[in-house]
Amino acid sequence: MNGARVIKGLLALCMSIIIVILYFKGASLQPWVILPGHHRLSSVVDVSLRDLSRESYDHSDSLRFSGQALQPKYHTRNKFTPKMLKEAETQMKARRDQVHRACLRMGFENTSSPDSGLKLPRALVSINKETVYCPVEKTASTFFRRFVYQLEHTDPMRSPFEVPVKMIYACHSLFTQVEEHAQNLQAKKDRQTKQVERMKKRRKNKNIVFPKPVETIDSFLKRSTNFLFVRDPFSRLFSAYVDKLLAPNPEFWDTWGLFALQKHRSDPSEKSQRCGHDVTFAEFLKFVLDLDLSPPTADPHVRPIFDLCRPCDVDYSVIGFIQTFQRDVVYLSSLLNVTEAQIEFYKMADDTKRDALEDSVMGAFTEWSHRLAQCVTKADIVRRIWRKLQIRGFISARINFAPKMLKDSVEYLDADDFIKVLAKAVDSSTDEDELRNQKMAAMMSAYRTVDLSTLNSIVHLYAADFRAFGFNERPKFIFDRPNGVYALNYSDALDFYNEWVI
Repeated sequence: MNGARVIKGLLALCMSIIIVILYFKGASLQPWVILPGHHRLSSVVDVSLRDLSRESYDHSDSLRFSGQALQPKYHTRNKFTPKMLKEAETQMKARRDQVHRACLRMGFENTSSPDSGLKLPRALVSINKETVYCPVEKTASTFFRRFVYQLEHTDPMRSPFEVPVKMIYACHSLFTQVEEHAQNLQAKKDRQTKQVERMKKRRKNKNIVFPKPVETIDSFLKRSTNFLFVRDPFSRLFSAYVDKLLAPNPEFWDTWGLFALQKHRSDPSEKSQRCGHDVTFAEFLKFVLDLDLSPPTADPHVRPIFDLCRPCDVDYSVIGFIQTFQRDVVYLSSLLNVTEAQIEFYKMADDTKRDALEDSVMGAFTEWSHRLAQCVTKADIVRRIWRKLQIRGFISARINFAPKMLKDSVEYLDADDFIKVLAKAVDSSTDEDELRNQKMAAMMSAYRTVDLSTLNSIVHLYAADFRAFGFNERPKFIFDRPNGVYALNYSDALDFYNEWVI
């Protein structure tokens, strides 16, 4: 009884958080949508940047911006043919075989173990769809948390982008974790055992039928669709640095930044020691090497995927790669009997861009604004966000940032107006090949500032990830150095004060 009250209280708290979030985002709430039996989150979410979702569309994948709203052009035709999904299935088998061979080489003889469920405390479960997802930070984990939420709570499933990002991180009781599901199954089994014992004592009729035994978490994992998405360690670490340290993010400046500077800068300025805002990429990698990443509580943003998801202990149906993200998502959806239309896959690229703009701007201009003002200027914040979006391949490096792009002084710039400026820049960045090359150039630029000794230590730290998923441990663009010397002039991409010349 008390447990039920606690659950009801948590759900009430979560709904209150949702309402507050939507209120501050300018959402138009309709009372009926939060009543029992009407669990359609998409009806609740009506923020300004979602007004575009039912516009007419054509075959263009690029964004079109007009005024305050994004104006995308879509097509509803399925992009992935049965032949492509068959190819995905073949590649998934090859990836699973790669993991199996690596596990054998590293001394793991079995692909599963009796207590495998207890080794995935962070994994999320959709009980209705019998699906388990192991989150890997900096590998589209926000998207897949929203995916699992919709998988469990909407029928038919709706687009993951309809779920507010803040909600999935603010209200953990919306998800069932593997550890929690294991405890629930064990509690159910204990209750059943007591029930059977009572039935045996009272049994007079020998033909009495006993209840079917409750399954264990391990039997659940064997029959469920288990999936994870992976990313090579070099790319994942660079993404973590750009998102948490180069971008205006005081939460990580206070943790990663301050620690890295205290340990790896011989003479940090007073401001650096107070703010942790100017950590270099090389200092960040040395900071990662200092961390103890073995405990389950270690920072998941930099913890090896091998430790997070235990691929030698859990049989994964889908091992997705960032390089083949869209195809792998569609393949996963096909296993779950979810169609491309249900998750509105045809506009995923547009939704991703819109999310990137909101995520990059809103925190810095709202809840973090006061803390940031004590360490950096408004102009620095704007430039950091601009460079972050260039490095991520949303804005072309050819589009130079200049205050003249803004009507008023940067100091008076608000979030909505800045999103408009960014949107125009994204709309003008249409050369996909250029943007891909730009992202690679940015990563090469960063790694050329790191000495080979540090790089070799990174390879050792993430050795299991390289082996299990077949990533290249020594890519030429990182390790090949003229005369064995690394050059500091390769750091142009990370110098947001100056224009980026590729």
